[in-house]
Amino acid sequence: MTKNTQLTTTFRKLRAANACTSSYKHLAKTLGGITKYGRDKPITILQILDICGLDDMRWAVCESIEVSKERERFNTFLRKQDETAYAAGCAVFDEVERRGQSWATCNVLYREAKNKAQQDDTVKIRKYLQGTP
Repeated sequence: MTKNTQLTTTFRKLRAANACTSSYKHLAKTLGGITKYGRDKPITILQILDICGLDDMRWAVCESIEVSKERERFNTFLRKQDETAYAAGCAVFDEVERRGQSWATCNVLYREAKNKAQQDDTVKIRKYLQGTP
């Protein structure tokens, strides 16, 4: 994806794809309301990431953006981020098993690793969308 090239959707497309009501309303409120913002004015994936978070951004890419080479390149990038997060989770399980720690400890450590991976992913995705290394 080149700098300033953005994957976009609209409120109309999000509604047609049955977006989660709470996220849809939150996005609308943050952007000043649907009427003021416009039903068909482009909303960048970066805006959705910043306003609604990583999970809603991933959903929007899959459900409300037409298939294109640009979207497929971005999905490939997201899959690589998922593989990194999965590897971090596996490392937690391996370490807990190696140390003989409880599953309760494992769950806490896994949640911490997952949250860190999501924060790291969000930074990498933002840079990718902005066209910066």
